Amino acid sequence: MCDPFCGSGTTLVESLLLGRRAWGIDINPFAIGIAAAKCSLVQRPETLLESRELKRVLHTTQQMMEDSEGDQRRNVKLARGAYHRPIQRELFEQVSSRRRPHLQLNHRELRKWFHSHTYRQLMDIRTMVEQISNVELKLLLETVFISILMAASSHKGKKPYGYFADNVVPKEERYRNAYKLFYLRCRRLLVRVTKMLPSLTRATRDPVVLGLGDAASSDVWGKRQVDCVVTSPPYPGAVDYAMAFRLASYWFPERGDILSVRTHEIGARGLRRRRDSRDVYFTGMHHAFRNMIRALRPGGLLALVLPRGRSQTPTIDRLVRSVLSADHVRQVAKIERRILKRYFVREGGGIKSEVILVFRKGTN
Repeated sequence: MCDPFCGSGTTLVESLLLGRRAWGIDINPFAIGIAAAKCSLVQRPETLLESRELKRVLHTTQQMMEDSEGDQRRNVKLARGAYHRPIQRELFEQVSSRRRPHLQLNHRELRKWFHSHTYRQLMDIRTMVEQISNVELKLLLETVFISILMAASSHKGKKPYGYFADNVVPKEERYRNAYKLFYLRCRRLLVRVTKMLPSLTRATRDPVVLGLGDAASSDVWGKRQVDCVVTSPPYPGAVDYAMAFRLASYWFPERGDILSVRTHEIGARGLRRRRDSRDVYFTGMHHAFRNMIRALRPGGLLALVLPRGRSQTPTIDRLVRSVLSADHVRQVAKIERRILKRYFVREGGGIKSEVILVFRKGTN
């Protein structure tokens, strides 16, 4: 199974649970990291459940959470520059290295998004995760860390990703207990994985192949062949996939420059006002679809989840015709479904529904 726009790896995880080998491609390094963490968790849940390092992290975070909540109950002021209760030194090894030189973070930008107290708590968690020796566990906890960043920001209430993608900085500081967010998210993950253990035993142990690159480029495909391609390609002008990781890029700059990713990703919402945006989208997707069909073995299936809306439908219909124009490709199924508008900005990004199209590649 291949997903050339794998994002956070949902298709890859489902493939593993079906006993299939999985191959994912994405241009976004943060998406590739999340997909790798999820796949390793499905294939090796013992990494999480039996890890002494994780138990130490949870114990440490719980104590820090209880300390910080105790401070709050004692009415400690949390304004900028206020007292920050020092972390018990026995909780960390080599506490003096908490501000490691190699953590080249964008502190100026980070302080715009987080309360000063929350920011220091996030620094403590980030440093603690950095010291983990197990590579898979470290990647998993980095993914958990990324997942709490929007909730930990100073924005009032729960804001959609568009606020962060469009760089809408909070107008005032609001304190969020980052220790608590991280601890509860880890505990929830433990509970969920424990419940899933019976189904995880069916997952294949074959290594997942993850490729960082543009699906429209033939270089990332090589000569690999697959039985099935299942993907939800970028929707034209609907989502800023790269910029949704703005906060993560400030905490993990070593993973890559999201501004550079944005200029190369297909169909980004931020590029929708370009006059040639539709043509650029069509060209990129046309090359990507050709690569998918080329990688399919004879008799293989190509399943696409595509948007339907006033502005998207003409471009999507044009793309479907380009797929059908390929030799030995025919459509075998079509399913329409409604979507939840909260996944998009701007009234559902102009998208009213989705259509799932399935094509089969015939023999040569």
